[in-house]
Amino acid sequence: MTSTEKKQQAISQILREQIDEEKSVRFRVSGRSMEPFILFNDQVAINKISGDRLYPGDIILFELGNTYCTHRYIKQVKNNSKILYITKGDGFKAFDSPISEDRIIGKVKTIEREKLQIDLTERKYQVLNRVLGIFFRVQWHLYKISKSLINLIVQKKHNPVIQLIINIFYLPFKIGYKILNRIFAFKNF
Repeated sequence: MTSTEKKQQAISQILREQIDEEKSVRFRVSGRSMEPFILFNDQVAINKISGDRLYPGDIILFELGNTYCTHRYIKQVKNNSKILYITKGDGFKAFDSPISEDRIIGKVKTIEREKLQIDLTERKYQVLNRVLGIFFRVQWHLYKISKSLINLIVQKKHNPVIQLIINIFYLPFKIGYKILNRIFAFKNF
């Protein structure tokens, strides 16, 4: 085990101990994958959660290799007899690789931005997260369908017609997300 892996393991153990003791853990966001919902340099508070208590749209903190990731939970999938969790950064087109429950550290409870504190347990944010969860879940299914179509029709060769079909699949989601973005004015809660 390298020194980086040892440090990562120690940090992970401390995090899990704090969360297991029902203490809220705070992180400063260093990426842009959840924009516009969570911005670079926002601070998030994480609380304990188990996989069976997650709802599509919840924002979770999980281990991803040697780092931590805060993305939106989309759905569960079964791989053989193992349950895996699909997540996605709001600002990304692609979905993350499935993760197992033991990688999930907790659920984001609040977002702090400058002098604002956004409580994700408030009804309006719960509704928004559920809507986004459904939205991305449908997108995930369309992605799987379009991927299968590509493999069937072009046998993994690039074809502009197929790319156009995929873009047409995604267009309603791009428009819907921009509408939701304006309705909730994410940057100015």
